[in-house]
Amino acid sequence: MITMNQIISFFRRTYTLLFFVFFIFSLVFIFLISTFYNIYWDGMINSYHEQMIESDGYKLLDDMREKQIAGGPLKEEDVQWLKRRTRLYGVLMEYVDNENKVWFDTISEYAGKLTVQTQVPYVVQGSLQGQIKLAQFEASSELNPAMVNFRETLKVRSKMIFVTIMLLSTIISFLLATVLTKYLIKLDQYAQLIRQGKWHTTFPIKGPEEIRRLAITLKELAIELDKQEELRKNLMEDMMHELRTPITSIMTRLEATIDGVYEANDEQLEKMYNELDRLSRLLHDMQRVSVAQGATFEMRVKRTDVVKLCQNVYLDFRMLAKKAEVDMRFEPTYTPHYAEVDRDKLSQVVTNLLSNAIKYTQPGGRIVLQVECTQDQTIIKCMDTGIGISEEDLPYIFNRLFRADKSRSRFTGGVGLGLTIAKALVEAHRGEITFSSEYGKGSIFTVIIPSTYMAIQERHRTTDS
Repeated sequence: MITMNQIISFFRRTYTLLFFVFFIFSLVFIFLISTFYNIYWDGMINSYHEQMIESDGYKLLDDMREKQIAGGPLKEEDVQWLKRRTRLYGVLMEYVDNENKVWFDTISEYAGKLTVQTQVPYVVQGSLQGQIKLAQFEASSELNPAMVNFRETLKVRSKMIFVTIMLLSTIISFLLATVLTKYLIKLDQYAQLIRQGKWHTTFPIKGPEEIRRLAITLKELAIELDKQEELRKNLMEDMMHELRTPITSIMTRLEATIDGVYEANDEQLEKMYNELDRLSRLLHDMQRVSVAQGATFEMRVKRTDVVKLCQNVYLDFRMLAKKAEVDMRFEPTYTPHYAEVDRDKLSQVVTNLLSNAIKYTQPGGRIVLQVECTQDQTIIKCMDTGIGISEEDLPYIFNRLFRADKSRSRFTGGVGLGLTIAKALVEAHRGEITFSSEYGKGSIFTVIIPSTYMAIQERHRTTDS
């Protein structure tokens, strides 16, 4: 049994809508053509009637001249003769002399029921005797067999043309709706396959331009989903690796201590504590990312000299850079620049950028921390000559636990959360972080923070106003 929802769904389909649109357009087109067609033929018939009346009128005038009817008043014999002649020619007549006196009139009896009227001058032997008005009774045209046949033929042909055009419009509407929705149906099937996780399904790029663009977008979406699935698998592997390593180490040492292999001394306890501390730091970093991305933490905004803040972070990392044999420099503006920021969180952003730069810059490389200021913005740049980021990894560097060089990252102890945390903290300041990188030549990270902090509620009120 067909339900109401199925009926509504049927009429919502693009195929049905297109069919009705084309069909209704065809009906309107047919109606307009039929209207103009009827108007045209009515005009032709009226013109024919006028010509016939005018022709009959001149014949009647010739008969009147032969009868020598002129001026007035008319004799009864002449009046009867005119009545017989008007009936013979199938017309109505009104005879008016030069002084507008009516001497013969059969038109006034049928006022409002006349089809066509005409007027001709009545001249006898070069002298104007008056005006002859001629008209035809509306029913008289139906008494003419030729005219009746002509009208019936027009009606039959009009109906045949109407039915033919209706059939053609239905067929054409069906074909157009089928052609235009064919690729949409296939595109819907393709989207269903993507929803089911079959991202490697191919789909031909065919159809109208909009359908082609949508197909290309779905194809790119499938590729991106495939990449995201790969990233998710890598994320799970990295998390399991980072969590398993300290837990396995702790369990191994505890079992060895219980079995008497190791003594329960301070050295063993310190090693287990270090593994627990590593595990705690990993969980803490993950929590910080979740809190930062959820924007649930409290922002302690104060007016701060950003140049001095960046310089302090630079000084903290100078010894680490020297130990890694990396040349690190600080290029500030020559004047202080104050901005409304959370000092600890902005310090964390600069710390993560410098820490990443040192990890991925080879000995002999160079790192430059630069601070630029405008009236409304603070711009912090971290430039390095490190290993860079490959083009295929660029869209994912802010993802959790993503690492362009896993072996190097594990060797240096990183877990791939630094840039994720930095991005979340920058966005908490209503700023943005961008980057550019070339594989094997280095990277440039740019942090842009407004000098005046605007909370989310204030930002919405400003936008609405």
